[in-house]
Amino acid sequence: YAVFNVNYRFAPRYTWPAQMHDLNQALQWIADNATQYQLDLKRINAWGYSSGAHLAALIGGFNTPAGSRDLPRIRSVVAGGIPSDLRKYSGSPIVMRFMGGDRHEMPERYAQASPAYHVSSDDPPVFLYHGKLDFLVTVDQSTDYYEALLAAGVDAELYLHGWREHATMFLFGGDAENRAIRFLNRNNAVEQLLAAEQS
Repeated sequence: YAVFNVNYRFAPRYTWPAQMHDLNQALQWIADNATQYQLDLKRINAWGYSSGAHLAALIGGFNTPAGSRDLPRIRSVVAGGIPSDLRKYSGSPIVMRFMGGDRHEMPERYAQASPAYHVSSDDPPVFLYHGKLDFLVTVDQSTDYYEALLAAGVDAELYLHGWREHATMFLFGGDAENRAIRFLNRNNAVEQLLAAEQS
């Protein structure tokens, strides 16, 4: 894997969808520089945790972002501690700073910013992992999203850790991250690629 650590603008100075514009720009940069870095544009994946997971799932679930050139599709998504449905948050200072207001003031904006709202049958496979003791981003954000993906016929996996909260799941993901890598290997046909190179 070639890995690019993509940064994006932060709230409250920049509210959503500025962050999606940044990810789209990064994806365009990857596409424009694919030859230099010997990248396979049919095997681009997104991995993030917490706010990064939220954006990874969004860029995976969107087809062609409005106002952009044709961008390569995301092959699969790994999302840890994901806030998948911002419509569940009301009065949260963190989410309000990100969105630029409360859910009741802008319900459609909150929906558009929620990966759960965009679930469709053509979404890429998704691997979710979450700590059951997470009270910052409660575990139902992953379990409900997982059920929605399955209901839409999307290949999805869910890993829950019984003794992790938000920060410790990020710092000590352990087996969740190992399983996520196996998930990526399978969905990117890594074993077949290696076998082909060796033959």
